[in-house]
Amino acid sequence: FVVGYDRRFLSDRGAHWMVGVLTANNVPVLLIEKDSPTPLTMFTIGDLGYDYGLAITASHNSYEYNGVKFFIDGGRDASVEVTEQLEVIMESLAEEDIKFFEYGEALASGNLTLINPLNAYIDRILSYLDVEAIKQRNLKVLLDPMFGVSKTSLQTVLITCRCNVDVINDRHDMMFGGNLPTPSAENLNRLKQTVVKEAYDLGIATDGDADRVGIVDEKGNYIHPNAIMVLLYYYFLEYKGLRGAGIRNVATTHLLDRIAKAY
Repeated sequence: FVVGYDRRFLSDRGAHWMVGVLTANNVPVLLIEKDSPTPLTMFTIGDLGYDYGLAITASHNSYEYNGVKFFIDGGRDASVEVTEQLEVIMESLAEEDIKFFEYGEALASGNLTLINPLNAYIDRILSYLDVEAIKQRNLKVLLDPMFGVSKTSLQTVLITCRCNVDVINDRHDMMFGGNLPTPSAENLNRLKQTVVKEAYDLGIATDGDADRVGIVDEKGNYIHPNAIMVLLYYYFLEYKGLRGAGIRNVATTHLLDRIAKAY
């Protein structure tokens, strides 16, 4: 297992509890030693060829919640079939059936290894970018992690691309400033206003565990996720010359259908 956790209340403790159960049942565990983005946990599972992993987070939900995101091989989200199977197993267990190590015991068991996969994660992201082209733009970018865990990774990527980067809402606040940590238009007023006021080229916001993104353009316009997908799809087809079927879910813009038809 690979185990990661975010900045939420009790996320670190929740990770230690998970590690305690797994190691006590003789399951080898790699624990990401610092709070980190959920995509980092997913990347690490796939990068190391592990079978399973999980992140302790309640994602973009209100501060009083916490939970578990469960992943399978390749770092993919577990399917409903997998999670339903887990529920059946859990319901069949009595508390006395569950073996458990305290965190110190887990460390001493030999089944727990602390890791920091951030460099490999960032290097993989950079490998997908035209870093030299971005360097030439001399972009001024404002980041809003929404009191979550994206600052280090996003800032490192952007600075490597020679962007001028500033950050707001980056302190450790387990109440997320009293707002939902989700990068929707109504939650990003400070980002939108600051981008315009201080002449940034781009504003980027992420949710509490950094697997959702909100984009603000230089005029302070919020770019809806559906529009982001349209832009990416068009870019892949027109500029990258990629071809093949596109797949979307029912909640996603039908404009993708029209672009697919046009190509």
